[in-house]
Parts: sequence; structure tokens; C-alpha cells
Amino acid sequence: MMSSTWLFRATVITTIFLLIIISLQYTDRMNFNVGYSSARKPQIKPFNNTSSSSSSSRSSLLKPHGSVLIKNMHTGFLTKKYVVISASVPNFSNNTNFINNQGQAEGNTRAWGYIFQVPNTARAWIRLGYSPIVAITIDYPNLTAKAKSLLAIVEKEMKNIDVVAIYFSVPSYTKVRLSQLVRLIPSALNIFSEESFLMTSDADLWPGSQERYQISANKKIHITNNLCCGMINFKSKRYRQFPMGTIGMKVKLWNQLLPFQKFFTFDEFITFDYIEFYKYLKEYANGQNIDSPAKHGSNLWYIDQIFISVKIGEYINSMGEKSMSYYPRFKCRRIDVWNLSGMRLSMCFDDAHIYKDQPWLETHWNLMNTLMRCLHNTSTVEKMNSYAAKFRETYKKLENNMST
Repeated sequence: MMSSTWLFRATVITTIFLLIIISLQYTDRMNFNVGYSSARKPQIKPFNNTSSSSSSSRSSLLKPHGSVLIKNMHTGFLTKKYVVISASVPNFSNNTNFINNQGQAEGNTRAWGYIFQVPNTARAWIRLGYSPIVAITIDYPNLTAKAKSLLAIVEKEMKNIDVVAIYFSVPSYTKVRLSQLVRLIPSALNIFSEESFLMTSDADLWPGSQERYQISANKKIHITNNLCCGMINFKSKRYRQFPMGTIGMKVKLWNQLLPFQKFFTFDEFITFDYIEFYKYLKEYANGQNIDSPAKHGSNLWYIDQIFISVKIGEYINSMGEKSMSYYPRFKCRRIDVWNLSGMRLSMCFDDAHIYKDQPWLETHWNLMNTLMRCLHNTSTVEKMNSYAAKFRETYKKLENNMST
């Protein structure tokens, strides 16, 4: 009798133990949280926990073109769901049509609008359980003091919400075109577990309905609004063109599709061969001069979208459509924030286009508040309003004082 009782107890304890293990593994699989071996830690230790915001510290690390700086990164591999947002840092000019000597627009209000919106877009993703990674192209050695003062406001807001920022130091004439491409790069930087999930996003696009961004554990690639953009021809083949915001997959698949690690050197510092990287993408420009300014709507403007669409198309041809998780826009809708005047919002919207040309202006920001109050609690809205007010005040002072 005694032995059967102990046998029963041992069986129960063993069963409970196994159930706990299975439960933890299932949770890890659904949340894409995995451990990492200490032997596989990222080779960027000099940049870990770099929290100093002083210009001298940042300048010494970013001075050479091709250097890479990662700020606010915790020690060890990043191992959960991330969204990658990108933008370039312009110089400050009172002339919205100012063109630098490489033929690249500098200092215009739309360029500043993109980098201003980065923390706001990051907050929209945080509410869905994603941690933001911001990829930033910057010509720091030639950045004016006025541009640095505006950048400091953006950096402080990013730090307040625990954003990991990756700075790519590149010449001014490459900043804009590379800013669209560097959101495809973070998986190659050895800072993520292979099981981490990375989603791309546009800096001027806020996610809405949570259903649209839930990740299927049994699918390989997640794409929203997959029917938006028609077909493209590339090397006598036709591919469906997918939008850059949003495409998601695990790091190991990003690295399988995109051979970008060869453009980085991992030593005491990370260096980025941006010249060879851009040459590699030349064939996806469909005959356009890759060194010409990337005009909105041109093949150069959409080179990142063309490139990733071809790579995903090749993957689908090999693995089949069953590996894909699509979320076309038919259940809800897209909102344009400039059309929100007098409109009542519900949570049934897929995503929202936000202002990128002087979004900090009060007339624009008031409409942004309509969207913000739909997505965020009162405390978060107040913090976003405070950030916009500080940026607005500083920008106005710089506009009114161009003598220095």
C-alpha cells in the first residue's frame, strides 16, 4: 500500500513538472523569447550600454564615415519582437529648397518631420508589444550646431521610451537613400538571437488594430497590406511588390534572404562598407542611375521595396505560399490624419498615415491628438504633447535666428 502511494505521488509530481516545461517552451515560442549562449554574444561590446549623450562622446565614435554606433542597447542578444523604423538626420536650413553640393535636399521641413516622428511612431508600436529599433543615417562630422540641438530633443525622447538607436555615419548625399535601406540591415549586426522577430515600419505610419500585427507561430513571413502595390518585372520575371511597412520574419530568415553581413566588419568597432552595399543593390534600380537623387515615386525611391519583394518572391517560389501570413486591407481601413477633422475614430483601422511635413505645427498637431487619444492613455498623450511643444519652440527659435 505504501509503495503504491509513493508511486502515485511520484507520477503526479513528474507529470506536473513536464507540463510546466511544455508550457514554458510554448510561451517562448509564441513570444519569440529564447536564451542565448555566452559564446554567441554580439561582437559590439564597446557600444553596449552607451548612454552618454554628450556631443564629444558621440562625435568621437561616429566621426569616420562608415562607422556604426549602437546606443541604449542592453548587454547580450536582443531576444523578442522588434520593429525597425528608419530616418535620416538633415542639416538645419531656413530655406526649404536648400540643395547641398551633392544634389541632395537638406534641411527641409519634411526631412525634419520624419526624424521628429520617429519617437511617436515608436510609441505606437510599443502599445502592441513591439520594442523599437531605430536605424538612423547621419553625417555627424558635417552636422551644424542647430541641427544637433534639434537632434538632441529627438534623442532624449527616444531614450525616455527605451528605444535602441543604431547610427550609420555616411556622407550627406547618401543619407536619404540609405535611410530607406538601413531598416533591412539590423538583423546582420549580431545583436539579436536568431529566433528574434523583426518587423519593418515606415516612420510616418502608425499601426492600429492589434489583430493585424499578431504573429502566427507556424508561418515564416508576415506581411500586411500585401495586395497594395501590384506586380514588378525583374530579370524577365514577375514578382508581387510588397510594401515595406510592414514585413516581419525571424532574424535567421532575414539573414538567409539578405546577404548583408559581408558589408560589416566586427572588431573593436563596427564598420559599414556603404559604398559596396549600394553597389550590390544597383541591379535593383532597373536601369536608373543609382547615384542620382532619389525622387519620390521613382524606382530609386522604392529600391528597398523592389529588392525585398524579389527576395521574398524567390523564397515563395521555393517554399510555397503556405509559409506566408498575409493580412490584406479589407476588414478595416487606412486613415490619413489630415482627414480627421470632425471624424470619430474607433479602433477598427489598420494603420494611419501621419504628418511628415512640419507635424509639430499646432494645426497639424491638433489633428495628431485626435489619433493619439484613440491609441494612448492620457499620460502618454501628455508626454507626446510635451515633446512636440519642446521641438516646436526650438525649431521656431532657430528659424528666427539664422545669424549664427
